[in-house]
Amino acid sequence: NYLKAPQPLQGNELKKGEIDFKDNLPVTDAILCRTNAGAISMALDYVGKYPTKKTALLNVNIAEIEELLKDLEDFNKDCATGSHHPILKNFENYSELEVYCKNFPGDTNIAPTFRLYDKFGYSFLIDNLESFKNINPEHAETIVTTAHRAKGQEWNRVLLGDDFEGITYKLATKDKSPELCSDGEARLLYVTVTRAKEILQLGRIDDGFLRWLATHVFENDIEEA
Repeated sequence: NYLKAPQPLQGNELKKGEIDFKDNLPVTDAILCRTNAGAISMALDYVGKYPTKKTALLNVNIAEIEELLKDLEDFNKDCATGSHHPILKNFENYSELEVYCKNFPGDTNIAPTFRLYDKFGYSFLIDNLESFKNINPEHAETIVTTAHRAKGQEWNRVLLGDDFEGITYKLATKDKSPELCSDGEARLLYVTVTRAKEILQLGRIDDGFLRWLATHVFENDIEEA
């Protein structure tokens, strides 16, 4: 409805699903994120809370993230000699990079990895990322991957990662309501939330946005009727 699709879609009334807004990090079958760095962050949080669960990263380029993390560490220690990465050459120092990533969270080239680095620290990340390389996704109890990689797949329980905020949608301000960043992001969000067959777990992201979206669609339907 939000995208004014010509073909209406209706859920299976014989099988009622559930949307969980309450639990911040519940036990789940799959965690879907917007970016590779977001998937790594969620996987580390999940393993930290459920260390006995076999948790695997699926189709996440760990080596690429590790390379950028090393560049961030070098840049943080010495911005003059550590700015060899093409993205980091645009910044005078680490503080300038930090301000940029906070103001432009949707820059997927650097912001998600910066948040990962800032949250966990370089040494912790490098030590723990190696452990994910040894876990076979086929034997995992929980899969962590990106929304793009989840197309065509389904799980009983699906948890949305917290990195959709700022990329897929913008939160409300004093002057503006919440809003989707683009129609493309609306389509991706639709694909993401429909990967859940039984329980969609939204407690990790701002539930106010999806509540607003549902209200927005409902009000449009009333106006059109």
